[in-house]
Amino acid sequence: MTSTWESLKTMEVAGCCCGKMGLRQGTVAVSALVVGMGMLAYLSGEVLLAGIYLLLGGLGLYASLARDPTTLKVFIWAVVALVVVKVVLLLYYVVVQHALVSKMAEVRCAGLRHEQECLQWMQQTFGGKLALIFFGISALIVLCNGFMVLLAYNLKQVVEAGGNGDEMMTPAQYKKEHGHAGEPIVVKEGA
Repeated sequence: MTSTWESLKTMEVAGCCCGKMGLRQGTVAVSALVVGMGMLAYLSGEVLLAGIYLLLGGLGLYASLARDPTTLKVFIWAVVALVVVKVVLLLYYVVVQHALVSKMAEVRCAGLRHEQECLQWMQQTFGGKLALIFFGISALIVLCNGFMVLLAYNLKQVVEAGGNGDEMMTPAQYKKEHGHAGEPIVVKEGA
């Protein structure tokens, strides 16, 4: 039985946007989108979130344009760390929100003729929907960031094999076509 990480490592893509962009262009496009999200966050007053998105997007842009495997690896782990932080913060928000809804329900329903039914309705309406929203947002975050990690990881693999990410090939296809087992291409002068 293979681990989840081993399964993820075997997932390969050759490009982005229905085959219209190579791995490098796809990583650049997704990183530029993250920078755009950072700008929108800044305009909405979320300075900390804006800084995180701008740094992450800038790192992704630099790593993909420079085609540097080490920086791509840092970018990949930064995205994974951000996903974990986002999911933890969303979970914390749901727990805090649930406590606030419970307190609000007690205050609003206190003294009513059907107090138990009121409390039950408040918990079902606000508690259940909040959990559903949490799982929806978490799934979307993991899916979008997972795609970003997949693109960057495949770009890193192609670059490590000696490619540049514009070949429109998966890492396995590139290695098969160019006869490399992971070692970078060394161009000899005069050859």
